[in-house]
Amino acid sequence: MNEQNIVATGIMTPEVLINVDIRPEHFTDSALGSIWRAMQGLKQENSLIEYGTVNEAVRKLTGQDYTVYLGKLCKDSILIRDEKTAIHYQEQLENARFRRDAKSIAQQMIDQVDDDPGAIDSCLQKMMNLFRVDEQKLFTIKECAKLAVDDLERAIESKGCVGIPYGIKLLDEATGGSHNGDLVILAARPAMGKTAVLLNMALNSNCPSAMISTEQGANQIGSRCTAIAGGSSVHNMRTGNIRQEEWNLINVAMQKLSDKPFWVLDSPTIDIGELQRTARILKHKHDIKILYVDYLQRINAVTKGLKDHEQVAEVTRGLKNLARELNIPVVALAQVSRDCEKRPDKRPGMADIAQSSIVEREADSIITLYRDEVYNKETQYQGIMEFIMCKNRHGPLGIIPAQWIGKCLQVKDMATGEMNNGF
Repeated sequence: MNEQNIVATGIMTPEVLINVDIRPEHFTDSALGSIWRAMQGLKQENSLIEYGTVNEAVRKLTGQDYTVYLGKLCKDSILIRDEKTAIHYQEQLENARFRRDAKSIAQQMIDQVDDDPGAIDSCLQKMMNLFRVDEQKLFTIKECAKLAVDDLERAIESKGCVGIPYGIKLLDEATGGSHNGDLVILAARPAMGKTAVLLNMALNSNCPSAMISTEQGANQIGSRCTAIAGGSSVHNMRTGNIRQEEWNLINVAMQKLSDKPFWVLDSPTIDIGELQRTARILKHKHDIKILYVDYLQRINAVTKGLKDHEQVAEVTRGLKNLARELNIPVVALAQVSRDCEKRPDKRPGMADIAQSSIVEREADSIITLYRDEVYNKETQYQGIMEFIMCKNRHGPLGIIPAQWIGKCLQVKDMATGEMNNGF
């Protein structure tokens, strides 16, 4: 009877339900769902909601006369008297709808799995979508303005970094951190330290996160994270040339890493379909807030026989769709062509990314990395990593300097006096 009580209350005393978010699809009874949809229409038109207007609105919506039905409904139902009870009813409806939809998806998988190889992926995606807040809503301009003010207040409270922090102060100020639903591309030539940058970001994120690694194994990721977290020499760790003081640093790093909610998938041959399935499972099981991918051009397409640009397009779109589906940022590494090394200024731009056109269209932010010391051993910019903002939906473009400590693969803020040195 809860569904009838809610509809009757909405007709007789709608003010009780003013802060309750109930939608037509929540109702098991299709007739009640139709009535509720008609009432929502009246609300959007700022029309009076009462027995007569609802009866006329539902007649226009369905073509049926609900006079007797509505009369009996309002007479026999128990009206909700307070907001607390209304919210309790809302939760009951949402839970019932969740169970109905989950059973329907599970049955669909059972019915289709033998004939359709893609049924499992399709049903898994639908199941994950059940956990998402419904984002499809028609907003008034007043609601839009309120959301903007809410964002402003969060930005003030977080000192400008409303997203997940990268851990570099100037980069966080320029971007506001990485934002839910965004695809962020970090691109560089080999030996620039892009995997190390990605790991620094992951360890600085301060939230459950995961990494898909196609190029480096779990032991290499572990070695690099240990060096970053403790400040030990990654070369000494690789060669076994460890002194006692470095053992102390490693032990400190192990303690730090033991509490990090960070998962690494070591998979050199993964395709975009497998990557999406893994991410959905990680989101469901561990509620990851951000996904890191190393790297774009090594992810295989699901569709066979594609040309290189078609494969990159399928993977890039898949990563962007995944970010939107799970409502998390996806930060992916990418290689740039060696053509940039033929120029006097070897800093890579968007056009240097392999198959750049699709990446430019789909990515929300594109950052290229550059260290002058890789090419110029006598440079005055020793130990400086440049983050070149080529595309930034959330802020300005330009070059952001950071300190690069190659021995332990750490990326840190520049000292205050060096912030604008040469940039």
